[in-house]
Amino acid sequence: MMSLAKKEEHVLQQMQQHLLQTHLCLLSCRKLFDRFLENDAAACEALWLEVQDREHQADVLRRTVYDLLSEGAFLPLLRGDLHRLVDTLDDVAGVGEDL
Repeated sequence: MMSLAKKEEHVLQQMQQHLLQTHLCLLSCRKLFDRFLENDAAACEALWLEVQDREHQADVLRRTVYDLLSEGAFLPLLRGDLHRLVDTLDDVAGVGEDL
């Protein structure tokens, strides 16, 4: 069984990975728009797949964070804030995919 400090550290690591995937999703989205403006259909298709993959990875990490928080990492009051933070960041990645 993981100690509480290790659980919390693991949650923070997963949250950092989620933030990274969200950031990479948005960077790929920006590149996609640039290629679109250059009328580069092949690059657009490849970048669209990259955006979808990054957003999917962010979703997987979001669910992992939710699971870890439900297992008791952090105090209950903080869990809700962390849950909302990850949820909001995931919405950002989702908007990147929806554009």
